[in-house]
Amino acid sequence: MKKVYFFFFFSCLILASLTADAPFTLLTQPTLLVPLGPSTEQDTGFFSLGGGALLEGEFNFDNLNYLHFGPQLEYDILPIKEGSTSLNLFNFGVNAGVKLTPFPRSVLRIWAGGGGSYAMYEGISTLFPYYVGGTDITFRLSPAVNLGLGAKYIQGESSAGTVYQTVGLSLGLGYNFQVGNRGAELQFNPNTHEIYPLYYTWYDENPLGELKIINNSSEKISNIRTSFFVPQYMEQPKYSDEIIATMLKGETSTVSLQGLFTNQIFEINEGLKVAGEVKVEYLYYGKEYSKSIPLTVHINNKNAMTWDDDRKAASFVTANNPLVYSYSRSLSGRIRNEAISSLDKNFQIGMGLFESLNLYGLGYVVDPSSAYVELSEDQTAVDYIQFPQQTLISQGGDCDDLSVLYASMLEASGIPAAFITIPGHIYVAYQLDMKEHEARRRFPGANDLLFINDNVWLPVEVTLVDSGFLLSWQTGARQIRENKGQYEFYPVREAWQTYPAAEFESSGIAYLPAPAEVLEQHNRELKRFLRQELSTQLAMIEQQISKEGKSHILYNKMGVTYARYGFLDEALTWFQRVVDEQDFYPSLINLGNIFYLQKNASEASRYYARALNAKPNSEKALTGLAMVSSELEDYNTANSALATLAAINPEAAQGLMHLGTVGAARASSAQNREVDEWTEE
Repeated sequence: MKKVYFFFFFSCLILASLTADAPFTLLTQPTLLVPLGPSTEQDTGFFSLGGGALLEGEFNFDNLNYLHFGPQLEYDILPIKEGSTSLNLFNFGVNAGVKLTPFPRSVLRIWAGGGGSYAMYEGISTLFPYYVGGTDITFRLSPAVNLGLGAKYIQGESSAGTVYQTVGLSLGLGYNFQVGNRGAELQFNPNTHEIYPLYYTWYDENPLGELKIINNSSEKISNIRTSFFVPQYMEQPKYSDEIIATMLKGETSTVSLQGLFTNQIFEINEGLKVAGEVKVEYLYYGKEYSKSIPLTVHINNKNAMTWDDDRKAASFVTANNPLVYSYSRSLSGRIRNEAISSLDKNFQIGMGLFESLNLYGLGYVVDPSSAYVELSEDQTAVDYIQFPQQTLISQGGDCDDLSVLYASMLEASGIPAAFITIPGHIYVAYQLDMKEHEARRRFPGANDLLFINDNVWLPVEVTLVDSGFLLSWQTGARQIRENKGQYEFYPVREAWQTYPAAEFESSGIAYLPAPAEVLEQHNRELKRFLRQELSTQLAMIEQQISKEGKSHILYNKMGVTYARYGFLDEALTWFQRVVDEQDFYPSLINLGNIFYLQKNASEASRYYARALNAKPNSEKALTGLAMVSSELEDYNTANSALATLAAINPEAAQGLMHLGTVGAARASSAQNREVDEWTEE
């Protein structure tokens, strides 16, 4: 009965080995047995050469791959020299040992073991222990199949003494069941960072984590590719851009993980954890294998971001959001049409957009849980930033929320915006449509502007939205000076190259102020600015007049200064004082321009004609006379002026030839009236 129990136990051990998770190899080895003892009374060997077959199982550990152990089942026959009988042996046991890899595709093992030997001889059977030790070397023919050559020493002992002593020489095959399905022995350590829905397109080309791969097998692997997949928010796995050509045994490599998410990830309002997986595909002994590693991914809410890179805020600048885009374009279009021609249009539009936020009742509200001044100092802290539409609906926000909204409105209006960051604070600048030399000539307060790469930027402190545009501008400039010029500057359009604007649209209603109401407020603030700027320049001219006395040139310069800032009535008074005394050509041209802007074609014609008399062949006078004569349907005068202009400047006349034809008057009167330049001397 003990023999039955022993055989049942050993069979269960073999079955457990075949179904184990650890790598398991089954070895079959025909064996040549060379007997060493015992000896007969005549001191000759009791046994002659014998043979047998070994069936061995081998366990390997993932983390201790230099160790092995496993069961052995062996059947041996040892012929007896004197007689025609043999000793039949069934050996059941276990062994354990160490293994090394001396060169590729080979494994050297040294081991020892023992168990029970069931012997049968001439109808007599008995069970006794045996001991075994040996070494072998195997050569891997494929990932699962290897060829082995070995030598061992076996000794059986009973209570009466040594039963047999042999040296076994074996040659056989092995099959690794788990490797046949699993491939190489690899260790994986995945690590994913927190995912921010705001940058869901950014992860297509940038890492969201990494996978550490360790090759614990005895042979190289090649063409290693990794993919990342979150079924809930991805349509298909995203393969990493990195492909590892080869990994030798024992080598470690790290691969960046990437993800191509759908915009469904933007529906996450609260942070959550979801199931994902990383898949590794590779070639091992010329055969393709793959391994999937499950992992948990943490996805933040759609408003979350960290300040490790201030450019990330550009993803919140959603200029194409329907609410932001339609309102900003409508308002900026009205301002552009009614803008003062002599003043930069971007300047006026930026002012108007800012005043619209004031009229809307937008407020600066510090969120204690996500204050920029605190979170911006910690690059790992998660901040909550509102999208422009959310800020409009809630009618308030922190400095970062207001900056994002204002930058979005500027960009929607076609005006380049930028973020300015100083320690603990963020605000906005927008670009004027002029170069540095022009800005310094047009703006007496040019020191409150930023000159970057020959572009002119105007800083705006958005948190002072209820204090007016001019104070916000002055404060934005002063903060840079107070920081001794130490600030960071991030143009939104450049930041979009790395962090594209997100696609966001929210439910909710925002009752924005009517453009007409905004224009009224805008014009009041604009006149405040103009009078501030004007007063400085007028004081300089008045000082010249008091020093040099009355002068047609200085009086005309006074009128030009008023005209450039849109104060046409005051300008007309100064020009009129000049021409009442003398037909001074610059003042005559400027009076013609004023009446042209005021749509008084007959008066404009009179002054253009006087200017032409004062300076024959004047291109400005001929051009003005042709335009207003066409409006008056005086085509003879218009064509005469055009003919003279063509003789002087054919190219300039070519673009005005339509003014001499019937029907041009209506088109001429309907066009936007602008004066590009006022004449000083």
